[in-house]
Amino acid sequence: MRAVSTLVAAIGVLAACTDAAAVRRTASHSPSSTASAKPTSTSTSKKTGCAAVSAALATQSTTSTVKVSDAMACLESVPLDAKRSSDFIDYIEPYIQFQSTHAYLKNPPLGWTLPGVDVLGGLSEIKDNINSGKYTSQYDFEVDLYMLVNVFPHDFHFNLPMPLLSVFSFLQRGGSLVSVSKDGLSLPQLYFKNDLDMEYLVGNLHWTPSPLVSVNDVDIVDYVNYIAQTTSPFQDPDAIFNQAMTSLAFSYIPQANGGNLFLLGGYNYGFEADSYNYTFANGTVREIGNVAVTQLDFTGIETGQDLFNLVDLPPSEGSTTTAAATSTTATPVSTEAATRTSSSAVTSLTGYPSPVAIHPDGYVSGYFLPNSTIAVLAMQGFADAAESDPNAEFLHQATVKTFLAECRKAGMTKLIIDVQANGGGYVFTGFDVFKQLFPTIEPFGANRVRATPEVNYLGALFSATGVYNESFSTVYQFQSSLNVNDQPFTSWNQEDPPQEIYGDYFTQELRYNFSDIVTDNGGGLNVTGYLSNANPPPQLFNSEDIVIIYDGSCGSTCAIFAELMKSQGGVRSVAVGGRPQYGPMQGVAGSKGAEVFTYATVAQQLAFVPSALEILKSEGVTPPALPASEFIPDTSDPPLGDPNTLGSGGRFNLRNNMHMGDNSFTPLQFIYEAANCKLFYTPTDLYDISGLWERVADVAWNKAKCVQGSSVASDDTFPPAAYDTVAFGPGAYSTVKQIAQPGLLEQRNETLSNAAVFFLGMNWAIAKE
Repeated sequence: MRAVSTLVAAIGVLAACTDAAAVRRTASHSPSSTASAKPTSTSTSKKTGCAAVSAALATQSTTSTVKVSDAMACLESVPLDAKRSSDFIDYIEPYIQFQSTHAYLKNPPLGWTLPGVDVLGGLSEIKDNINSGKYTSQYDFEVDLYMLVNVFPHDFHFNLPMPLLSVFSFLQRGGSLVSVSKDGLSLPQLYFKNDLDMEYLVGNLHWTPSPLVSVNDVDIVDYVNYIAQTTSPFQDPDAIFNQAMTSLAFSYIPQANGGNLFLLGGYNYGFEADSYNYTFANGTVREIGNVAVTQLDFTGIETGQDLFNLVDLPPSEGSTTTAAATSTTATPVSTEAATRTSSSAVTSLTGYPSPVAIHPDGYVSGYFLPNSTIAVLAMQGFADAAESDPNAEFLHQATVKTFLAECRKAGMTKLIIDVQANGGGYVFTGFDVFKQLFPTIEPFGANRVRATPEVNYLGALFSATGVYNESFSTVYQFQSSLNVNDQPFTSWNQEDPPQEIYGDYFTQELRYNFSDIVTDNGGGLNVTGYLSNANPPPQLFNSEDIVIIYDGSCGSTCAIFAELMKSQGGVRSVAVGGRPQYGPMQGVAGSKGAEVFTYATVAQQLAFVPSALEILKSEGVTPPALPASEFIPDTSDPPLGDPNTLGSGGRFNLRNNMHMGDNSFTPLQFIYEAANCKLFYTPTDLYDISGLWERVADVAWNKAKCVQGSSVASDDTFPPAAYDTVAFGPGAYSTVKQIAQPGLLEQRNETLSNAAVFFLGMNWAIAKE
């Protein structure tokens, strides 16, 4: 098999350029965008692979960069440990069984815009590849497994950190990419942001930025679509496209949590070369360097085996060298409590107006638009970015409460809610914001859990104890949830018959009991309208006077909030950005799953098993039968990698998010929901968010236009109701043709019939065909 690498040249373009492509290629007569940025050599001339990396890093005191070619050679030289790799698949499979969407991913219903994936089948295929000798390196194996879990399901709740993929981060030196339209309605073009900075920040009157048209002769839009779709866990092509860009909202979110993939993150599997050629509309061609960055201590690492011993062997068996590797797979949640002092509290955001109220961590803020009665609530998350502030959710609740009080005092009549870059956070915080806006509505928020044999065992065991209190409470107890009618379950069998849906088994629809002081879902937060917050202020804004701004990032808790606002609040929305094409765009396209669990959380649930068995034994009750071994998670150290990294970074979607009254019981993850309207970003939106807010206000309440074809209204104006949205159509599908890999399924043929289909080859993939 040939070596693993990332993008190489396009093998071909199989369809003619569309009008949109012609617009993108329109030449301008502007000067050259910027000076050439060639790679800086940091390697020695004689050493290769890991030895070259080690030698290059030894000469650096303040940087940790090496040539891409040396980094790739190092990774590809790591020999395959077939026994450990095969055992690792056996180790993770019981955890992966908890993922709630296997049946739907394997056979996606109409409305899913990307190829399907058979994750469990892919595990078997990878294991067969190990045993048959198909993999020539450990890196080949880890890339296949990484993509099977982290990418192909397109669910950012589904993660598996792989040791070798966290050794290097790969980036290009040209800078961040942006997609902007001259007026927010015409098709956008793609620019290096630093080229626009010269005009809009520096004010260079002699400078005219030129849009990018290709990378290594591959159309820039095709290139971006490909690198983003093969690295991003988002579930919609427009959201994935936005993830390749930067924006004001993304600038406050750590890169690992989303956005800016064109700079860093879109090259998880490296580059083919140390530099690529970028062509601009004005004819300029720039050679821009690619680079590998590491935080790993390479002292003494001379061979691939040395690297394996350092990062792939569990710490108890491997090298004693202290090393920290930057993870490019999943961002572990810090367990340290860290609160902001008054001196470090955020008081304003660059590019945003002066706030009326702002969270000390900066991710929630409120504003008044000048000379109007329009307020804006901006939420880049439902938790602080590092999830390290133990008071974050309480401060979130307080910030929104303060802001709404100020709105009432100032006579604000309309509200824009901006959730760009919002990847979720604390579950109960999403419900809380909804209840502050609609205090008289009982939130539905139902979900289903995949009823695996292990789930049935745990539920039957824990429920049979009859114990449910602050010291003994688990997800798998009938006492911890309410039924679809907001009533308690009376037994585990009533909660989990189990019910067969779409060829798999699930619990009944479960709802949260916000009056239950035992439940730990809120981390101690009393949702507005319940317990100590039982008497909230009256509703301030009517449904028709609220509009939500999405950029496709909204997921997890944000998806729960979005569903409540639309289905029960009747609130309309505007999506911003997306691929340079006319038509609709989904606004909620992170993970629409309702809750994520880590492998460590599973271990915490399993820790209750011994005491539950003792309780049953003392009462003379026979415990339920154990499930088959392939469903029982192993909580000992894994065969590969650091157990703490896997414990916090290994994750799965626990709960499917359900729509009220949907008799098909299809999870919201697989229901296509366009926003009511779409707008493109303009250049000034990169520097001052107020202009975007004002354009959204004009669309929502002054009959301004939406992007052509993005509204159900014949004149492209904003429709009157939340469910007045453009139906699913061919333009929603991805046009990316991916190479065959374990578990990845072919996208339906009809979905690509009118698309500009292209095929980008990868060295490592060619050998697999």
